[in-house]
Amino acid sequence: QHADEKRGTWPYMAPEMLLDKTGVSRPGDVYALGVLCWEVLSGARPWAGASELERTVASVEARVRGIFRAALGREPRGEELAAAAAYLGELAGEHRVAPEAIMASVRVWQDFVHAIFNLKEFIYVR
Repeated sequence: QHADEKRGTWPYMAPEMLLDKTGVSRPGDVYALGVLCWEVLSGARPWAGASELERTVASVEARVRGIFRAALGREPRGEELAAAAAYLGELAGEHRVAPEAIMASVRVWQDFVHAIFNLKEFIYVR
């Protein structure tokens, strides 16, 4: 019923929800319950010791993984994740976006996705 809605507190949200791929779902609820159980058992808040930049890096990696799955039908390899992070950094510099603000920058992600889908076309043409 709420598949197109995005609700929740981000530390408890499943990675796929952060990727804007899914809305409220049972698997997302199970993930949130797992995080809550971890919080109760460990006595620590999720991401409590992480800086804003570390949280951004984790979110960026999740989004890049989702883009690779959508564009290429597979998970990115380690070197591809590193290259994607470097390229996103370059794009952020070109658009004068601070590293902590990459997740919110529509222009950075548009350019990144455009490059990935052009790569997909190049692979299939070869």
